[in-house]
Amino acid sequence: MPLFHFSFDEDLIPSELIHFNGDINGLKLNEFQDHDIDFISIQPNPSKDIPVFRINSMGEQEVSIIVTNEYGLQVYDRIHFLSPGKNDIQVHFSKISNGIYFYRIQSSEEIYSGKFIVQK
Repeated sequence: MPLFHFSFDEDLIPSELIHFNGDINGLKLNEFQDHDIDFISIQPNPSKDIPVFRINSMGEQEVSIIVTNEYGLQVYDRIHFLSPGKNDIQVHFSKISNGIYFYRIQSSEEIYSGKFIVQK
């Protein structure tokens, strides 16, 4: 089994805000404990039109989802209400073009971030 080591400057990024959630050679890494959200994925990725954020929530809560394009311009900013368990949120964009997009999902306690690709 591969060993991964990540280090971050605690002065710049507090460790409680760092969550690695990614695929490496088909292995899904998901190491969350005692968090209000325990899993986030984007399906499909790359996406042709409307990506679906799959979020597993530990309880009822409100989250903010912000998506920016590769130039830092916001293309989506909405508040969503999550139920306990699996939540599928379709993210509708107006006039989205091919490219790399970055998301930030903020709950009351944590911030999760990642990227996805739109390829029409």
